[in-house]
Amino acid sequence: MSAHAVSPVYLGRKTRRQNSEQRRLTILRAALNIAAQDGVRAIRHRIVAQQAKVPLSATTYYFKDIHDLITDAFVLFSHEAKTLYIDPFWAEASGRLEQERVRSGATLNVRNWLCQDVSHQGAKYIVKVVQENRQYLQTEIAFLDAALHDEHLRSAALSYLDHTLAGMRWLMNELDLPDPDLLAKSFFSLVRRMMLEAMLGKKEALDPVQVENQLCGYLRSICAVPAAVV
Repeated sequence: MSAHAVSPVYLGRKTRRQNSEQRRLTILRAALNIAAQDGVRAIRHRIVAQQAKVPLSATTYYFKDIHDLITDAFVLFSHEAKTLYIDPFWAEASGRLEQERVRSGATLNVRNWLCQDVSHQGAKYIVKVVQENRQYLQTEIAFLDAALHDEHLRSAALSYLDHTLAGMRWLMNELDLPDPDLLAKSFFSLVRRMMLEAMLGKKEALDPVQVENQLCGYLRSICAVPAAVV
């Protein structure tokens, strides 16, 4: 499993010059900051222009209406979430598994190894994101919540959610489990609950050891791998 960067496709006006594209990105990042701080409903042309430090006319030049601006902000968020967080995590997991297959050969117990590796790396990832990039999670929550009320965001939100499941489907397939899609969604729900608990300040949810134990316990239960196996 490898990560491939694909340029985001925006609804707003196409740009041909580098400085024009940079201004568009500045506007979209301002919208993302507003969404993280005050929610998507707070995104308005004038407020975005003020935060981006651009003329009000710039926001209406690149985006014909507020819906396009908000949707393109979510497109940018989704693209960066995929390329900076989601895809690298699973690409690295796949790379470690292939290295372990080469090293161990036929003696490798894939289920046991993956349960341990994904749980360990996943716990580090969850705690690090919550502690060091809380705004990323706040932005995600804000846009997914907005998509429940704004039909313009629903297609982008469903596409984003499906992408977040891709790595978990890969995991369930490598574990050779039946109905990998259902199990991926179940694992996704567990991870999201743990992230929310950590954001809400639950002490255990910020302890990498306890987070790893929860993740590993779940994976071992669906794989029927005994906890005593080393």
